Amino acid sequence: MAHTKGRRTFLLRSGLWVTTGLVTAGTGLGVAHAGGPKVTFYEGNRATQDVVKVYNLGYNQVVEERIWPNDEARSCVLENFPRGSTITVYDKPEPWAGDDYCIISVKEANSGKVTVDSFELDFIGHTIDVSYRFKNGLDGKVSYVWISTKPNQAPPGVPLSP
Repeated sequence: MAHTKGRRTFLLRSGLWVTTGLVTAGTGLGVAHAGGPKVTFYEGNRATQDVVKVYNLGYNQVVEERIWPNDEARSCVLENFPRGSTITVYDKPEPWAGDDYCIISVKEANSGKVTVDSFELDFIGHTIDVSYRFKNGLDGKVSYVWISTKPNQAPPGVPLSP
């Protein structure tokens, strides 16, 4: 994206407006993403140890993929998620309800951080609900994630409740 002012042409590069020998603050992708939904997966319970993966999201977005590194995540921290968002983690490398999975449902929008201490505990809170389906354990075995910031989207591979 380019913008011309007088004789100078400014190019948008990595969130900054750049011209020859001069860098000025801009409103690029990095700045726009700063306050959006974000989920950080951790190697340890209670959001401890190393960061496994960070997802910076937009609103009304769906992300689904095999998480890498595989079989590491045991907890996560949610930031700035809108009401109706859903985060689902699966034991298998595809969205399948025949093995362990955990659904985190955002009941109230949050502007701060909300920690999910473990994917193996059911929890009903003010801002989120955590629902775990047990077979043989999920903490440290997460292989697939499905994240939706669209309101009330059903995760794939999970039967809907009546």
